[in-house]
Amino acid sequence: MAYRDFDKKIPATDWEATRGAGVRIVGGSMAMRRKFGSATGITGIRIYDPIFNDDHLAALVAFCAPDKPSPLVVEVGFQRGHFARAFCLERPQTRYVGFEVRRKFCEEADAGLDAAGCTNHRLALVDAREALPLLVGPGEL
Repeated sequence: MAYRDFDKKIPATDWEATRGAGVRIVGGSMAMRRKFGSATGITGIRIYDPIFNDDHLAALVAFCAPDKPSPLVVEVGFQRGHFARAFCLERPQTRYVGFEVRRKFCEEADAGLDAAGCTNHRLALVDAREALPLLVGPGEL
């Protein structure tokens, strides 16, 4: 499944036919977004789009590596990042990875984290259900 503009009544199986009709795939299946979506052009210091940028995926894998001494915490659906900012400020030694499927929320959260002086976070514009197994193994969180 892939997310799409919900105001359009388009069957989920008809992606190719609707691509020109303004449907924006913003999250969901990584394979579906690669095939029918386009790079987001997301801006931010610590925001990653691992679907369209293999370097971003590699950077997230390295950040989540189990051999690092600091604990790793994951939040799925951080929205505007209010919890993320408080958490990262209170625990600067902890690595924080947030997953969100909305570009606007990623950019707003990253700006807020950066303004607060946080550096221990990474934000991923991708559905955690598919990306998380690529980043960490069973029992590593």
